[in-house]
Amino acid sequence: MYDDIDPENPLVTIEITHTRKNDRYSEGVIRSSFVRYPSIQESFVYNFETDVWIRFSRTEDGVIKEADKDYSRVLECYMHTLLK
Repeated sequence: MYDDIDPENPLVTIEITHTRKNDRYSEGVIRSSFVRYPSIQESFVYNFETDVWIRFSRTEDGVIKEADKDYSRVLECYMHTLLK
């Protein structure tokens, strides 16, 4: 079922945080990850204290940040539905 998954070439990443300071740090990690791993198509920051999702997507013009967005185009689902 998962034979085609390559851990060296991720498509989606998620950073989980609990403070605004961590949110800012994770944004830097995500932007660096987009450079390091060209395979990444989108990344998310989820702050569990505020219950806020932020989506980062790769575009022709670079990486765009979209606040209060948790729909994954790659996984075709809302990320909040994966939480317990």
